[in-house]
Amino acid sequence: MWTRISRFSFPSMRFRRIFRRSFFRKTEGNPLFMVDVLRELSARGIIAREAERWALVESMPAIEQDIPESIRSLIHRIIGRLDEDASRVLTVASVQGYEFDAAVLARGA
Repeated sequence: MWTRISRFSFPSMRFRRIFRRSFFRKTEGNPLFMVDVLRELSARGIIAREAERWALVESMPAIEQDIPESIRSLIHRIIGRLDEDASRVLTVASVQGYEFDAAVLARGA
C-alpha cells in the first residue's frame, strides 16, 4: 500500500523504514489520509524534493510531532491556513449542509 500511494503522489520518494512505520501507524493505513498528510508535510516543507527525489527535511522526532493524529486534526490545520474570504465562504456553505445553492451562498457571504 505504501509503495503505491507514495509513488503515485510523490514519485521517486524513498523514506527510511522508521518514518514509514510511524507514518503508517499514525494514519492507520487509510490511503486518502496518507496522501493528504504527505501533501500537508510537503506544503509545510517537512518533506521536500531534493535533486530528483523526495526526502525528509526535518528530524524524525520533529516529523512525528507534525503528523496529524486524525483526519479531523488535518482538516483543522488546513482550514486554519485559509484566508479570510475563503474561511467566510466555507462557514456560510457549512450552514447550508452538504448540498447548497450558490446564490444563497453568495448572499450569505
